[in-house]
Amino acid sequence: AGLKCAVDAWFGRQFRKMLLYDNKRFLRLLLNRRGSVFYRCDSLMGGLFVAALGGAIQYMHEIEWEDAPSIGHHYGLQALGVAVTWAIVFRTNLAWTRYWEAVTQLHVMYSKWADAFSQFYGFSEVTLKAAKEKKDEEKVKRIMLKQRRLKVNFALLSAVAAQRLSNGDNQLIEDMSRKVRSRSAMRVEKELKGVELPSMVAKKDFDRDLRTVGSYVLFCKPSEQQMELLQVSNDAVSSVMYWIIWD
Repeated sequence: AGLKCAVDAWFGRQFRKMLLYDNKRFLRLLLNRRGSVFYRCDSLMGGLFVAALGGAIQYMHEIEWEDAPSIGHHYGLQALGVAVTWAIVFRTNLAWTRYWEAVTQLHVMYSKWADAFSQFYGFSEVTLKAAKEKKDEEKVKRIMLKQRRLKVNFALLSAVAAQRLSNGDNQLIEDMSRKVRSRSAMRVEKELKGVELPSMVAKKDFDRDLRTVGSYVLFCKPSEQQMELLQVSNDAVSSVMYWIIWD
């Protein structure tokens, strides 16, 4: 149990210090010191030592020094090539696996949301039918209001979640790239910084003839009070989820 707690604490600390990369700029990604294994003191010193040693051996062969070391067989080079190839393939396969795992979890997330909404709507329809038979107008209005609010909030939940997954880290990176920051400051605590809300348009105002749509289509846009709450919230997705549970 103690070992498990130590491992969980270590991994939790690493996840809180997750590095974010600006993948849109090749040179910035190539020359970025943050999170790089190349621009470390031990890596640079080791590389310079190997380069100097290789240059010295080449010079020995050029001057035809009799004690110059020589490679009797190319097996070492082949073994090194196989090791590097295996590492590259393994890393690519790992990235590909993580990508499809994320896609799978995304499908699971939306399927669970669809199940929750379907169950609520099914039970509410049965309750609504019973209320109409009893001619309880107040209860009918209350149930219909709940149905409409849940439908609107689930659509809003989908929009803010999709925005967070697709553009959340990119927004943080773009904000950081505009400023000069130290190495420690570049380690961003993602959960402590809000993300810009997505552009939203009401369904009645949506033009289906547009070839490009840069906004999320909702049943109706959030109220001004809701927008203010989402803008100051550190986690807009959890806020909307709380509204759904409260309803």
